[in-house]
Amino acid sequence: MQKVIFVIIFSLCTLFASSQTTLRLKNNTSKEMFAAYVVWDRESNCYVSRGWYKLRAYRSTDLDLGEYEGTIYTHAHQYGVVDNYWGDDKLFCINPTDAFEITYAGKLNCETTAKFSSMRVSYGVNTYTFY
Repeated sequence: MQKVIFVIIFSLCTLFASSQTTLRLKNNTSKEMFAAYVVWDRESNCYVSRGWYKLRAYRSTDLDLGEYEGTIYTHAHQYGVVDNYWGDDKLFCINPTDAFEITYAGKLNCETTAKFSSMRVSYGVNTYTFY
């Protein structure tokens, strides 16, 4: 009987865990960087951008995307003598200095935009590495 209960509990945990989407942003450089991402919000029928997430050198940060599946866009930058940027597919609205969540981030008449790269995510852990 205990084995049956264990199997049921394990199965339920696996079922719920598999419907979570995690975005793992990995900094594979020697300097800290700041990252942002964009998802399609089905309820608002628009893109939403969120940032900034501090990524320490040679470390990763996990972001919980809930039950999101589909295309996301990522961007990162480093400040220094020479500023480095990651992103090359599409422009989205950002706040260049403060943490942000911008609804309708796909509109291009916002004050500041940045280039983002696309990737597909599904349930489980999805890793995007900045080199």
